[in-house]
Amino acid sequence: MNTLKKLWSWIAHLPRRYSIGGAIVLIAVIVVGIHFAIRPAATPTVPPTVPHVSVATIAALTSGTSPLSLVGNVTSLNQATILSQASGQLVSLNVAIGDQVGAGETIGQFDATSQNAALLQAQGAYQQALASQSSLSPVDAKTAATNAYVNAYGALNTALTVQVDMSFGSSTPYGPQFLLNAPTQPYGSISQERQALTYEMLAYQQATVNGTTTDPITLLTEASSVAQDILNLINQISSIAIAANSGATAGQISAINTAHASVTGVISTLATAIQTYRSQSVSTTAGTNANVTEALGGLQVAQANVAKTVVTSPISGTIVSLPVSQGDFVSLGATVAVVSNPNALEIDTYVTPDDAKTIGVGAVATIDNNATGTVLSIAPALDPTTNKILVKIGLTNGGDTITDGDTVSVSIAQTATAATSTASGPIVIPIEAVQVTPTGDVVFTVTPSSTLATVPVTLGTIFGGSVTILSGVTPDMDVVTDTRGLSEGEAVVVNND
Repeated sequence: MNTLKKLWSWIAHLPRRYSIGGAIVLIAVIVVGIHFAIRPAATPTVPPTVPHVSVATIAALTSGTSPLSLVGNVTSLNQATILSQASGQLVSLNVAIGDQVGAGETIGQFDATSQNAALLQAQGAYQQALASQSSLSPVDAKTAATNAYVNAYGALNTALTVQVDMSFGSSTPYGPQFLLNAPTQPYGSISQERQALTYEMLAYQQATVNGTTTDPITLLTEASSVAQDILNLINQISSIAIAANSGATAGQISAINTAHASVTGVISTLATAIQTYRSQSVSTTAGTNANVTEALGGLQVAQANVAKTVVTSPISGTIVSLPVSQGDFVSLGATVAVVSNPNALEIDTYVTPDDAKTIGVGAVATIDNNATGTVLSIAPALDPTTNKILVKIGLTNGGDTITDGDTVSVSIAQTATAATSTASGPIVIPIEAVQVTPTGDVVFTVTPSSTLATVPVTLGTIFGGSVTILSGVTPDMDVVTDTRGLSEGEAVVVNND
């Protein structure tokens, strides 16, 4: 400022012809200086960023379904009494009193012949339901229903005359003599029921000859009724056989268990056949999809029954009691072993019924990202308080920092049954690979010009971090693995990893 004053004073003392020009120059300099002083700084130009995306096939995403994330509560379990979840002969016993076992370690196994047979039937019913998704002509549909009717007769006849009849002897006025002691039953009532089933099976056999001229629904419904009557008799004999002083041999009990599994499988197969015929005869897509879901549920039940034949320890510890021996016949709910460990911990968590279908006993669990565990049990029904299914997890490693009463994060690996086969059923992928838009649900593919294109999809059940895709994609389709923040037509760079 002093400099400007001195410059102005100097200009004022110049001759008039010079002072006017000098003043003009000085004013111009001041104006230019003020302009540059108050002008905002130029904003640097930032080139637009192109998002990077990862791409994978639908099949790869399905096989890599994300773990189920949950919250669990830690409880202390000083001693665990291991009860049998199945009845039958204990064909293997891997421990002795004093042995150390880990959480989830197999202690023994029951004879699983009948359970494996039921599983095989359930797998067949599931495959049949999948096949029914393809449209069949009314003639083909009727043929399939008639075949199911005839096949059911063979399975029921074997269960009745081979397995059930091990508990019956020579003829009496009431029917075949019942060989077990049944003091609570009216005399001759069991024999009468067995004789009535003989007449039902004779009528069934005759109907198989005339099956081609009878309505398939009528045939299958009648077969279901006969199967239910046989199952009712089996249930009566089973309750009598496990009672004290029944006189039942291990062979008779095993045969009844086998018959129960076989007839239960037949009933499930007939129910599926009825639904399949109805859906195929009217070509309803919704009906066939429901058949697949129902058959898949039956398959999962059969898988769970097979899993129950394996006896595992719920905690790490020492075997302090072992009241059974290899080869023993063990009843449902009987004590197999007692494991003791004063420092044993267990984690309780709850899942929805849909989530329960995606995990299995023996699945690996991660607790608080540093400890590991094993799924020990999955409750068969909803907890009335939480309306969810209780899952128990035993710690196997790295639980030093976890104490009784802690609330922990739990991540359970989904088993192979979490997603249906990508070749023939619904597809399960991580939910972040799907984007919900105002016009519908979509997945993204990358075009040859490196821009995003949408593919409409139909969503099914959402469980954990995964979602079922009912239609719109194929297993070999390449899609973007994470659609968050992306939009159709956007230019992207595909990662090479």
